[in-house]
Amino acid sequence: MLITGILGTIKSEGSGKNYGTGALLILFTGIYDLTVGPVCYSLVAEIGSTRLRAKTVILARNLYNVGGLVINIVNPYMLNSTAWNLKAKTGYVWFVTGIIGIVWSKSG
Repeated sequence: MLITGILGTIKSEGSGKNYGTGALLILFTGIYDLTVGPVCYSLVAEIGSTRLRAKTVILARNLYNVGGLVINIVNPYMLNSTAWNLKAKTGYVWFVTGIIGIVWSKSG
């Protein structure tokens, strides 16, 4: 995501930058979908203890849905040229969000 943001910051003529950004996003999505992406659905049911499993799954799923709702509302504004107009610089936002998630998960 950091490289995508950097590519969005570079002022250049031609479409090479756009192809690079698209290729990086496809690569990121492919790696995510082959590794961490599908694991969360099976892992969330195994993390909680037997007595708390249902409550853990319900809490995790609800937080996931609220987070998804916020992301799906904010992301179009970041990408839209008539709103915040961040375009590929949105990669900076998701890079910082990812770093915060990594720090939070490593601190516990």
